Amino acid sequence: MPAIEQVLESIAKHRDLLAWNETQTRVSLVDPVLTALGWNLADIDQTQVEYRIKDARTTMRVDYALLRPDGSRPLILVEAKSLGTNLMSVTEQIVRYAILEGVRHAVITDGDRWLLYDVFAEKPLVESVLLDVTLSQIPIPSAALQLAWLWRPTVQEGTPDVAPMPVLLIPENSKKVKEEIRSDTSNKSSLVNQEWTGPEAPILSVLGEIGYLENHISVDEAVEELNRRNILTLKDETWTRAKLTNFRGRIPEYQARIPVRQALADIGFLDGWISATEAAQFLNREGIHMQWMKFPWDEAGVKRFKDWWCVATS
Repeated sequence: MPAIEQVLESIAKHRDLLAWNETQTRVSLVDPVLTALGWNLADIDQTQVEYRIKDARTTMRVDYALLRPDGSRPLILVEAKSLGTNLMSVTEQIVRYAILEGVRHAVITDGDRWLLYDVFAEKPLVESVLLDVTLSQIPIPSAALQLAWLWRPTVQEGTPDVAPMPVLLIPENSKKVKEEIRSDTSNKSSLVNQEWTGPEAPILSVLGEIGYLENHISVDEAVEELNRRNILTLKDETWTRAKLTNFRGRIPEYQARIPVRQALADIGFLDGWISATEAAQFLNREGIHMQWMKFPWDEAGVKRFKDWWCVATS
């Protein structure tokens, strides 16, 4: 996300100015990120700035309201503060605004740190944080993935989430790759950034190419194009509206598993060439995990994954 690079450069060059100038923080740090996430700040049907919220006694203003597809009501309220502000000390303000307006999600940011709350969660405020990311403290790709919580298509579809980790790209049926994997090398450069294939690859490629994943065409048009190109479902069936809708909902799940499945295929585990213990050792050594995993692979975990994959593609 080039916007994050731009934001980090502005922070490095103009920290002193941004530390006291809230308006400049919005223009230089917050606006570029929201724009990169698909929110057109000039389109009043997508976003409203200085959004008004009224209670019985007064009218309050929120910096940004990210709106429903029909532009009728906010889906997320965003409040920006000057760079370096202690966000935790001012969080209650934006949460109160969200509750008054009946909006479930609220963001407080200083352009560097971004906090997203589920204000309707039945738990203390400190435990209702869905996202807490500081752009200057983590690699840019990781920051971009976490900010996907606020990506307009998923927010407007009602399914905001952190994006899946990048796919490890390994070509199937490659003897060279299999030999490198078996050689216990710590250098993975030859295993990444290569063209990969697999049951999801042509589907995702076409869906991206024709604009379905970005909502440029309808599900019916996407179904027609997939069938026209003779690209079958994972179960080798033709597509229907229901099948594509279900597949799209599971794309993050499939994408999260692709690097694991691809690696297990290439080292021969899925074909029974090596044991589950050897496969687990390889996955842990190479750091190949699904995004939600917080523990090392073991023999049982690898076997469960193989069982899941066989069911998912049968």
